[in-house]
Amino acid sequence: MQQICTEGYTDRLAIFKEFIQNADDARANVVKFLYDNRSNLQWTTHLLEPSLVQFQSRALWVYNDAVFTENDFQNLIRLGEGTKVNDLDKIGKFGLGFNSVYNVTDLPSLISQQTLIMLDPHCKYLGKYGNGGIRLDFTPSQRTMLRSYKDQFEPYSGIFDYSVCELVDESFNGTLFRLPLRTSEQAKESLLSNTVYEHHDMLELLNMLVKRGSQLLLNTQNVCKIELYELTSQKEKPKLMCTFLKEPVRYLQQYDLTK
Repeated sequence: MQQICTEGYTDRLAIFKEFIQNADDARANVVKFLYDNRSNLQWTTHLLEPSLVQFQSRALWVYNDAVFTENDFQNLIRLGEGTKVNDLDKIGKFGLGFNSVYNVTDLPSLISQQTLIMLDPHCKYLGKYGNGGIRLDFTPSQRTMLRSYKDQFEPYSGIFDYSVCELVDESFNGTLFRLPLRTSEQAKESLLSNTVYEHHDMLELLNMLVKRGSQLLLNTQNVCKIELYELTSQKEKPKLMCTFLKEPVRYLQQYDLTK
């Protein structure tokens, strides 16, 4: 299968580097990565589209404490509307580095302020809700929509003490990305990448981050802290695995990521 958008991103840490750089450009101070290993089988019925069920489980989350501006949202919407699988080099201010997300997922999404955006370069998963992407603004008038498609948004609840349902009343003061990890079935049909991220692949990737995390802070101007978390059960909260601090760069703690 032709690899379309991930050429040039053979460095497996590219996705971490790009998110840290983008956060630094947005003047964020903190970046958090979370490996979510939950199956979420109970949240598969009330979805925007039935085909989205395959993206409800394991994911990589990325948080930073800067917010998307309206201009940022518009650029990302243009990316979804005008940048299909065969034209992913035209992505405006986000730069080619944004393509690194497609190393791990076929359907990235983000929430900032009161807006959720999902990108679908294959133009096949969002159905009637979007041709390449969808934007949802969570105003009070959207309460019915949240109830009707409650399973769609449940994976977001509790991530870094955040809940989608709260967005109708209060803006989210940060940016939260969700990257559902590509499965073997998705990889068979994906025009983005045939790379699959099973549990052992993620542990290997996270161990690389642990070993080189301090280096990722050497050239940042604003980001001064990186945290890595893991979540394995609905009954638990995300567990902090390690923290990196800048000035001077310090590595605080480490847990076993080989289990």
